[in-house]
Amino acid sequence: TDVEFNRKAGDLLAERLSTTTIVIVSHQPQILERFANRAAVLMNGQLHMFNSLEEAKQLYDYETQS
Repeated sequence: TDVEFNRKAGDLLAERLSTTTIVIVSHQPQILERFANRAAVLMNGQLHMFNSLEEAKQLYDYETQS
């Protein structure tokens, strides 16, 4: 099932994150909140990099809601 797959994939991703850097592309905040400690937002061809997920979410929310 999707739930079981997501659990297994999440467990594997968490294990890999302990030893390597992984780039995750997602529009699902719960995925990013679980796995990311830094973030970037690609907007209008420019990459905006942030040291925290919260900063990236603020820009993303501002741009998508205006």
